Amino acid sequence: MNFKFFALLVLVVLFFSNCRKEELDGNTTTSSDYSYSEFVSGDLKNISNEGLDYSVNDPDGKTERVWYLSNGCAAISVSPAWPDTTFPKDIIIDFGTGCTGMDGRVRSGKVMVSSTGRYRTPGASWTVTTDDYSINGIAVDAVRNVENQGLNDQGHLLYRVENNLNKITRPDGRSFSYSSIYERSWISGIETNFFNEGIPGIQDDIYWVTGGGSGINSDGNPYSITITDKLVVELDCPHVVSGILEISPDGRPTRILDYGNGDCDNSATVAINDRTFQVILP
Repeated sequence: MNFKFFALLVLVVLFFSNCRKEELDGNTTTSSDYSYSEFVSGDLKNISNEGLDYSVNDPDGKTERVWYLSNGCAAISVSPAWPDTTFPKDIIIDFGTGCTGMDGRVRSGKVMVSSTGRYRTPGASWTVTTDDYSINGIAVDAVRNVENQGLNDQGHLLYRVENNLNKITRPDGRSFSYSSIYERSWISGIETNFFNEGIPGIQDDIYWVTGGGSGINSDGNPYSITITDKLVVELDCPHVVSGILEISPDGRPTRILDYGNGDCDNSATVAINDRTFQVILP
């Protein structure tokens, strides 16, 4: 349902490494840093959505229940607490010094959510901030703002997502920043949710994503990202199934990444100037 969106754009990860370095203009820094950025953005989305789900359900048995990311080892506090289901709410998800989720990733520190309403409620908005937070050794200083803008012309819930990754520090000590604004349309799966249906209530979700962003890579060089054909994200597939985006490192040719025509596979193409490479997505 409203959860587990790691796949959004993170599958750009290191696509340059699938071809010879000299053929791909000799620079993988931007693509690598960008992949970290989208991984972190998706992680914060999933954690905040799990916190929102948690905040409006009876806490009895929650620590024993399978919560995908917190997995019973994170301390979750909600104000006002159950049985008060009114908003606004402040939610703190505290992973302590280390908590392993069902996704196998180790998180520490805190993710805090301030929300005016539920995920599905038109007009609701929430802000996600971090406090000494890290995931798999990646330190995250970030703010994420989301607004449910109600139904679009096609009758789908539309979310405006603004990510401000002020500083992301990789395990190797290199740091960078990235900001993006996306519009995310919830196309399918709105009738189900994780709390009632478990994992199948997540896997039936389909989103369309448009927008773009910009960043400063860990070498200090700027770049921009533009989605030129909407990305289609099906949560039962580990990869973006279709869509096109452009990665434009400053002073270098634009890379055009094409995810294909809708098949759930790990294949995509990258075009640089007049050359096209087939790549395998991780």
